[in-house]
Amino acid sequence: MGSSYWRDLGRPKMYLEANRDLLERQVEPLQPRGELKDPAGIWVAGELELEPEAIIIPPVAIGSNVRVGSKAVVGPYVSIGDDCIISPEARIRNSVIWSDVKVGPKTIINGSIVASDVVVGAGARLGPDTVIGHGSVIKDGTTLTSKVVPPTKALLRRNVEVIV
Repeated sequence: MGSSYWRDLGRPKMYLEANRDLLERQVEPLQPRGELKDPAGIWVAGELELEPEAIIIPPVAIGSNVRVGSKAVVGPYVSIGDDCIISPEARIRNSVIWSDVKVGPKTIINGSIVASDVVVGAGARLGPDTVIGHGSVIKDGTTLTSKVVPPTKALLRRNVEVIV
């Protein structure tokens, strides 16, 4: 009997659970892209720049050409695509960050999915089940909880809490 893995990914929670399964190596023979740098579960696909006091908590998968700023914390259960900048003191856990994403300083992302070409402003808060569409700009200080932001959407107001 062959091994296989199937999961309905139609909801953000299920998508994040599949990411967790992959990072926990529960979907053999699949594994995160990149080279396993730490047996606890840190995969890196290319150049990674870690600034002083940046913290990586396994399991995580990090793409190529990624910079993690000073005192930023990434993990556990985080996948980051290529060409991303995680600014100083940002915190990301249990989330999937696609490619070409810029995360501002002191931003908190928890249980979220951020599509490609997104800018998340300084001090923003993305809560569980938040999905940010391709090309979106989340302004400084914005708080989102359980919200889907369509592609190329800009949230212009600061300190707006959106609860769906």
